[in-house]
Amino acid sequence: MTIEEKQLAEFLKKRTQIPLSVNERSFQIFGNEKFLNSSDGKSLLSKYHISLNMLNIYKTPEPFIYYVNPYTNCRNALIIENKDTWYTMRNILKENGTICSFEIHALIYGEGRKIQNSFDYINEEDTKDIHDILTFYYLGDIDSSGIDILYKLKSEYKAYDIQPFEPGYEYLFKHRDKKRKKEMKVSIRTSGIACSLFDFLGDGARVEILNLCNADYIIPQELLNYEVLSNWDSVY
Repeated sequence: MTIEEKQLAEFLKKRTQIPLSVNERSFQIFGNEKFLNSSDGKSLLSKYHISLNMLNIYKTPEPFIYYVNPYTNCRNALIIENKDTWYTMRNILKENGTICSFEIHALIYGEGRKIQNSFDYINEEDTKDIHDILTFYYLGDIDSSGIDILYKLKSEYKAYDIQPFEPGYEYLFKHRDKKRKKEMKVSIRTSGIACSLFDFLGDGARVEILNLCNADYIIPQELLNYEVLSNWDSVY
């Protein structure tokens, strides 16, 4: 029996009633706050069929930043991948009350891939002002990473209605001639299944986006800048 197995067995005999976070419990049992979230820690729990709930652990989802639009009571939220676009759209919401002529109640900063872990924050008490959101729209870059984030959000949080933000993606795809090549140390492959989320863009869009992404091109969401969004009705 390893040291970690002995430490775990000793803890399970006590059956503490006081809940702790994952890192706190990990340090309490193993003297290492990172162990339970490591591959070795997960393997140890799996070996003995022990869940985190059995260790009386509470989740600590990373918080996300969001802005609530006071001009509407609609039940839509929009998740934005990049910081500059989030700030721009926040300003547009403050001025116009809509984005791309679309009513949005909450604008969430996804912070790249962080949203894949922080989305659980929607269930916390301090986000109760957006607990009634019915549809979460997502807008990111049209590239391998942006599409992967959207696809995994939909796959991992199936209890929620998560959809691509169609008017934003329509504008980006319409201006795909402005795409640029990315310098990639490791290329992320995009699947046809993930690209099927963009079938609303019309015939052939899935294949074109698939080829674009797998050739390491990007259509950045920064194309939707303040000038474009503030003149949306005349621009689009």
